[in-house]
Order: sequence, then structure tokens, then C-alpha cells
Amino acid sequence: GGAAAPPPMTIVDMRGGSARVVTDLSKLEKPSGSSLDAEELPFPELQHNLRLVVDLAEAEIQTADAKIRHEKDTRLLLERERARLVENMEDARRDAASVAELLADAEACEAAARNNTASFLDLAEAHARMAETHPEAYKTHGLRDLALSHAFPKLTKLMGENWDPLTDPKPEAAKAARAWRRCLTVSGPSRDKARSADPQTLLVSEPVAHPIRAALVTRWDPRDPEPALRVLEAWDATLPRAVVDDLHASAVLPKLRRAVDAWDPTLSPGSLKNASSAHVWLFPWLPRLGESLQSLWAPIRHKLARATQEWHPSDESAMRLLEPWRRAFEPRDWDALLSRAVAPKLEHALLAELVVDRDAGSPKADPLKWVLRWERVMPAKRMVGLLEACFFPKWHETLHAWLAPPRGGAAEPPADLEQVTRWYLGWKALFSEDLLAHERVRAQINVALDMMNQAAAGDGVA
Repeated sequence: GGAAAPPPMTIVDMRGGSARVVTDLSKLEKPSGSSLDAEELPFPELQHNLRLVVDLAEAEIQTADAKIRHEKDTRLLLERERARLVENMEDARRDAASVAELLADAEACEAAARNNTASFLDLAEAHARMAETHPEAYKTHGLRDLALSHAFPKLTKLMGENWDPLTDPKPEAAKAARAWRRCLTVSGPSRDKARSADPQTLLVSEPVAHPIRAALVTRWDPRDPEPALRVLEAWDATLPRAVVDDLHASAVLPKLRRAVDAWDPTLSPGSLKNASSAHVWLFPWLPRLGESLQSLWAPIRHKLARATQEWHPSDESAMRLLEPWRRAFEPRDWDALLSRAVAPKLEHALLAELVVDRDAGSPKADPLKWVLRWERVMPAKRMVGLLEACFFPKWHETLHAWLAPPRGGAAEPPADLEQVTRWYLGWKALFSEDLLAHERVRAQINVALDMMNQAAAGDGVA
């Protein structure tokens, strides 16, 4: 668009009897209070010329005013630019001073490293101070490369050529190496294209990570988790997360997987009493590996199910073998394992071995005790279903035969209700409070109570 219209000018007209303020030169043609019309004014040619002169003067005044305003704006811009340049100059002076101080400190570090007058930790603290005191200069000039060149030979010498991580994790060396993270994790350009990777990774790969990996792969026994856990925990906060994850994936998990493949929970044929427990050497890894161990659970469940093929419910060693795995397996997988390896044998014990007679304390009731031992590890729904299908029908049948009068034949004396009550309480005492509180178990108990109440009332047992 075109240039903006100049702002109106204020003009004071003093030609009349009193002063007046106008903002347009055209209004100056006739003085205030004059009674002459334009046609009555004398010398029209002169009036015309005067108007031309006034118009020219107005244009010149407006041009001069616009120029003055432009000069003022230009001056303001120049003053702002000058202030910016002064500020930039001060920043440059401060940066130059910071770089000079940083250079002096870096030269001192270089001399200390070259002359071997500073320890590994001393150099780390010196570089950390430089990175904190001069963060921008340290980042811009890529001094983390200098830090790496100072740290790497010192750490290599500190760890030694014959370091055995499994016997000596060197936690103090890990703590000292961790101090270098403060300067090696500073972002910025790298002067050495070969060192474009994470400097902290470059520092620990050869002196630390490689010996740990070699020890885990070649000398570590996965059935003894403590040496491996000690060294990994000692260096966990020092090694970059990617390095730790790689050690887990490339060294720890493969060894554990091979150990699981070789694990035989039935070392003694036909018996679980001498079975080894893989959870003893696997569970210590749960906090560290977590879901990474999921791939081991399926083969372990298969081995556990196979180990219980010859197991009898009277043998408590199966409980000791299986119970620890409840915390590792998902609920659905745990239930599937019990339904495959345990429930069929418990069902057989109740159907084929349990004898419900009139003596609740008889050894013939032991199969029910074997079954109820599994209550603490078996889902309540499955345990209750097992009792409903295999125990309560037998129990009700015995009670009914005891209380109901015989059909034909010699008459038997009526049942002793006190003896029946003791029998009922004896069987009930075998159940836990949790099972007795279960709605479906209460329903089965109530069936027995109803039969006893009917017998006591003399109404006959249905």
C-alpha cells in the first residue's frame, strides 16, 4: 500500500480579534469574525497567488515534519542497534575470558595427565568443574573428547589386564568412573569422527564391559547368581543403560536359558525328594531382568508337569517343588499348570482312595488332607469345584445312609445324633476358615445340616 498520510498539524491563527486553532491551512483563507464573502474580497488574482503560496508552504512544512519524524525513528533504531552491539561485545569479552580460563584449566589437566600427577578421580573432578564453570565453552569446543582421552588410559590401567569381575567387582573403580559422567554426557560436537558414539560407552566398553561379558560367557555358573549380580550391581549406575541391556541380552539370558534346558527337576527316578529347585538361581534375577525372563517360563512349566507324572498326592515334595513358581507365573499359566499336573491326581485320590466312614479320624480320611494341603496355592474356584465333584457326594451319601432308616430287612437302632454331630464336626474341622466361608462350600455343609436337623425332628431324611 501507499505511504501513510502525515498526521494533522496544529496552527494558531492570530489574524483576527482573537486567536484560533486550526488543523487545515485551507481554513486560513478567511479570518475569524470577517464578514466579507469570497466574491467581495478585493484583488482576486492576489488572493489566488496567496493561496498558491500557502499551499506550497504547507507542503514544505509537511515534508519537513515527515523528515524530522523519520530522523527520530532512525535515531531510535540506531540507538537500539548500538545497545545490542555493546551487549554482544560484552558477551564476546566474557566468552573470550571463559575460553581463556578453560584453556588454562585444560592445559593444566593435560599436563597432569601427561606427567601422571593426578589420579583418575582427580582428573574426573577437574573436568567436571570445567564443564560446570564454563558449560557453553566446554560444549562448543568439544572438550569431552579431551576428557575421554584422559579417562580411557587411566581406567584401563586401573582395571588391569587380568581383572576377574566375578571375584572382584571393583566397586570403588565403578564409583570413580561414574564421576566422569558429569563431563562425558555433555552434548556438543566431536573433534574426532571415530568418537561420534557416546563417550561414556567408549570409556567403559573395553576396560569394563568386555571383561564382564567374557567372564559371564566363559566362567560364570548360572546356578550361582551372586557373583554375576554383584558385578552388575556394582557397575549398574556407571555403565550406560544400552551397555547393561546388552550384557543382559547377550551374556546373562543365554546362560540362564541353557541352564534351564539342562535342568532336570527329577534327579531321582520316580521321586521328587532330591529334585533341584531352579527358582533358587532364577528368582534373584527377577528384579533386574523382569519380563525378559518370560521366555524361560514355558519350558520350566513343561518340565514341572513332566516331573509330577509319577507323583502321588501323599508326597509333599511336589508342593515344595511347585509352590515357589506361583510368584513368577501369570495366574492363568499357574492355574493351567495345576490343572494339568496336580488336579487330576488329587481328583483320583478323592475318588479312588478316600473312604468316608463313620470315623472322621480314620486314616482313610488322609486323602482329603492331602488335597486340602494344596488350598494355599490352588485357586479357590478350582479347589471348591474339586471338592464338589469328588468329596461332598461321598460325604453326603455316608451321612444319609447313617441317618435314613433302612429299607426292609432287620431294623437298626436309630442313629446316635451326638455321635453324628461329633462325626460332622470332625470332618468340618479339616477345612480352613476361608473354605468354610466360601458360598459353594457353605451350601454343601448346609445340605448335611438339613439332613441332621430332619433326623433330629423325626421327619425322616430326604
